Amino acid sequence: MNRTLRLDMPWGPTLHTVPESMWVHLKPILDGAYDVPYLEFAEPPRVLDIGACVGTFAVWARQRWVSCSVDCYEPNPASFRLAEQNLRSGIESSLVNVVNAGVRGEEGRAPLYLGANNPGEATFDATMRTAGSETAMVRFDAAADLGPCDVLQIDP
Repeated sequence: MNRTLRLDMPWGPTLHTVPESMWVHLKPILDGAYDVPYLEFAEPPRVLDIGACVGTFAVWARQRWVSCSVDCYEPNPASFRLAEQNLRSGIESSLVNVVNAGVRGEEGRAPLYLGANNPGEATFDATMRTAGSETAMVRFDAAADLGPCDVLQIDP
């Protein structure tokens, strides 16, 4: 079950949908848990969001640095679909790029063990796999190919 929020952002109202079971983990991000006071840029920053989940950090970053560009990488197909939906709803989508891939040292593919309760439980570690969970083969892009950024958020 998902929860859809109406957020009042600098560019106007936007809808943000999150799995109900993840709300307790994502609300602090929207409330500024990742903020670094006084971190300002002369030019709009480029933000890399690796492990973007449903796009919550990207939405917060677009509120914090209104003209920033954000490149989001999310390998989990379910999370990617929500991130794409969230980041195309009322946001200046020309400044946001959502990629259905993980990031590693080199490009390739690997199994992702999906969580039993929500997309945030997915793992690449077979020893942490939830019993009975499904597996998805996902793509990885090489970290060296991502280019420089001003703000980096990594959710392993």
